[in-house]
Amino acid sequence: MQKVEEWTEAAIKPLGMGLKSSEQLNGCETFSLIRFATTGNPVWFKAVGEPNLHEYAISQALARLFPSYVPAILATKPEWHAWLMADGGGPSLNEMTSVRAWHLP
Repeated sequence: MQKVEEWTEAAIKPLGMGLKSSEQLNGCETFSLIRFATTGNPVWFKAVGEPNLHEYAISQALARLFPSYVPAILATKPEWHAWLMADGGGPSLNEMTSVRAWHLP
């Protein structure tokens, strides 16, 4: 976790942000999803392993091809199959009180 925090801190420092706290939302030996609170907007760290290695390349392609529809990728760490992305903005589904929020438009 210390290496992830150090890498994340180095990636967001040029953006004028610093780390405040972290919350691991999901993880196992082949997958990790961590939300970092920063002095600016939150950022998300994601790393994948087998059998989901393809998600690394797919996420980068989607961010490149459809930047208006997916959060920006701020940094990548190929040797970890990891990337850091901007927060999508808005409230999380957990913060929504309406069941309709869980449905696609």
